[in-house]
Amino acid sequence: MSYPTKYTRQYDYVSYQNANPSRPLPANQVHADLNAAARSTSEIVDFLKTSLRSDGAIMNGSVGIDQLEPAVAAMIGDTATIDSLIEAAAQAETAATSASASAASASSSSGTASAAAVDAAASATSSAASASQAQSYSGIPQSIKTAAYTTLLADAQTQILHPA
Repeated sequence: MSYPTKYTRQYDYVSYQNANPSRPLPANQVHADLNAAARSTSEIVDFLKTSLRSDGAIMNGSVGIDQLEPAVAAMIGDTATIDSLIEAAAQAETAATSASASAASASSSSGTASAAAVDAAASATSSAASASQAQSYSGIPQSIKTAAYTTLLADAQTQILHPA
């Protein structure tokens, strides 16, 4: 959608009034000016409807990474990179959980299972380190919660991890 047409007065009413102080304003010119003002106002309203919701908030989906200041976009980073890091962290967490379960199962067994538990624990530690490393790469601090949790203002710009 193009920008609204800027209203410009069509007729010089001051000059007309100075030259004809006792005559009424010319109806055709008044009518044309009012129509131009109405058209411009209508275009402005239509234009605003493309970017603002009826409650005054910005229209959903109207702001993307391209509309952000470069410094803000840099803080957010490349969304594809962030998405891939989140996926890598989730996979590492799944591997760590699986390795921990294997370690718990192996530790209840005898002799050779003990060695498997050590290997599984090392694998879990390595997977957890990979998850931590993937998370720290994005620069977003992570807060791990283990019980029911309500987010707070202090949680802004942090990732809440709740392993359910």
